[in-house]
Amino acid sequence: MAIVTEKILDKVLDNLETLDEDPLNELVQSYFEKQPFVMAYLMVFTEGMSNENAQNELVYAALVVLECFYSMSSSIPQITEEEIETEEDKQIELMRKIEKMTNPEEQMEIAMSMMSSQMVLLAFITELFVDNGVEDDSFFTEEDSGAAFGSVKLIADLLSNKTDIPGLKKV
Repeated sequence: MAIVTEKILDKVLDNLETLDEDPLNELVQSYFEKQPFVMAYLMVFTEGMSNENAQNELVYAALVVLECFYSMSSSIPQITEEEIETEEDKQIELMRKIEKMTNPEEQMEIAMSMMSSQMVLLAFITELFVDNGVEDDSFFTEEDSGAAFGSVKLIADLLSNKTDIPGLKKV
């Protein structure tokens, strides 16, 4: 499995900062071809968000995740609709288990099982959506923040799984 490092994340963030609106839009459009179900999944999430700024931030975060993985490998297999649904169902079921539990140790054990192997990306999306997500000057509601975090984490986890293939062409 390809692990995103701080160096990779920083390089991707620096590269994205240099892009004007048109090249950035072209990059987003390229992922509609490379990962159509991921992009469809994102579009469904953005429709339910409270404002355009929150929608744009979600797409940006997903773009960062996609760029991190594609900077490490040029041939990542497409994530399927079924894989997204399966992973989403798994995460929802784990959250329901946590909500029903009263023992904090058991809750922590389940929560730890949900941790991503992509710790750098997890820290990035946590900072973006959780730590900064619901401050007074933020455009995220608490609901937006939680949904955005979960959706981008799901994408990172699925891409991580897709890079765990013997013989995958590394860049």
